[in-house]
Amino acid sequence: MKISLNEEKQENSPILEKQHKFKDLSLPDKAGYIWDYYKWYIIGAALAITLLVVTIPNIIENSKDCVLYSVFLNTNIKGQEYTSIMDDYTDSAQIDMKNKRITLDCSLYIDRKNPSSAAMQSSQKLTALFASKTIDVVVSDKSNFEFCSSQGAYKDLKEILPQDLCEKYKDYFIEAENPETGEMTAYGLSLINSEILNTEEAFEFEPILSVCLSTDKQDNAIKFIKYLLGEI
Repeated sequence: MKISLNEEKQENSPILEKQHKFKDLSLPDKAGYIWDYYKWYIIGAALAITLLVVTIPNIIENSKDCVLYSVFLNTNIKGQEYTSIMDDYTDSAQIDMKNKRITLDCSLYIDRKNPSSAAMQSSQKLTALFASKTIDVVVSDKSNFEFCSSQGAYKDLKEILPQDLCEKYKDYFIEAENPETGEMTAYGLSLINSEILNTEEAFEFEPILSVCLSTDKQDNAIKFIKYLLGEI
């Protein structure tokens, strides 16, 4: 029987030789062979799948309307997932959360007296949040409260809170100098007696709440204040 030139080439083909060798390998050796020859494809596919799994839910979540973006500055709370504060708030305020999101940012740590590289990064993020008009409410220590107030970042709480609430908590307003007029203005409200924050051991200092000047969610911010004061 004569073998054609093409058949002879096919029998001597490196690809066929590799196929024959692969069939003779043990299962662990086959796995090692596949890894050696295809590891970058496998790694690439794994990274692509991981990226999709992580990114797509974030894209979906971030596309929802934000009910309130609050920053707890220098807090002991590790993150939103470690506390029920925001869930309890939306329940107490009877806010419909369908297709909506709410954020409690606990990632920022800024020591104005002892600046560090970590504090600088947090400061840059806070500045970006203000500049992008993302942030609605800030709860911070006195040093950070005074700094942000001096930059014109906050609303006068006596102008936006209901009169009865202003009267009831008049001794808890924290004033700072208005950068435009030089007048002392109630940019902050002490939450030192907030049962909710004290139960959570959220802060190791007197927490001062402020409402951001650029917020477009003032009604929800006021509800948040009432919630933290135990008024709803």
